[in-house]
Amino acid sequence: MSVKLTSLKTGNLGEQTYEVLVDALMKGTLHAGDRIRIAEIADQLGTSITPVRDAVLRLVNDEALVMRNARDIRVPSISATEYIEIRNIRMELEGLAAEQAARNATPDDIANLARLLQENERAIKKRDHAAGTAANQAFHAELALIGQAPILRGVLRRLWMRAGPFISDAYGRGGRMLNEHHDEILQAIKNRDPKRARDAVRRDILEGSNAVLAASGAKPVKSRRA
Repeated sequence: MSVKLTSLKTGNLGEQTYEVLVDALMKGTLHAGDRIRIAEIADQLGTSITPVRDAVLRLVNDEALVMRNARDIRVPSISATEYIEIRNIRMELEGLAAEQAARNATPDDIANLARLLQENERAIKKRDHAAGTAANQAFHAELALIGQAPILRGVLRRLWMRAGPFISDAYGRGGRMLNEHHDEILQAIKNRDPKRARDAVRRDILEGSNAVLAASGAKPVKSRRA
């Protein structure tokens, strides 16, 4: 496993370890095929093996990791067909999250979305695919948080855990972090326009997925009208 992890704070080490690995999957810093070495993770996080093992087993149960045997735990690959199914579900659920965000957003929420958008733009200019993937994922994840939809947020986290490595690997093979609709999403939320926010998110996911599929070598597949 090549990703560098940060030491944990005091508290529930198992939960913190789980969240660190979830974040690495969603943001694509863990890649398809990466082997998860429990002792190495424990060393990086400054903890014992037990909380890491518990977190890894939770992720296996989430189907975000696959255990071939006790010594071979890896980030699974997903097919283009599986990615497209995730994409279609995201279009519906993140559209709903955007609607709720447009109704609930505070000035601080809007400022945070603007900051994430700027981070994404900087990553594009620097051709930093890892930073672009992370900023894009954070922007999308913020919508359900602003929308005060914890159950929806949990469902979307599981989808991003599955898709994050595929998205990151595709961009790493030459894709471009596509965020041309993020300004429109932000403006719709500022204007408290739920329908426009939903439609902009759906277009963003659809067009971004086509870029990912093209970069991965798969043929873009049309979805129903966004």
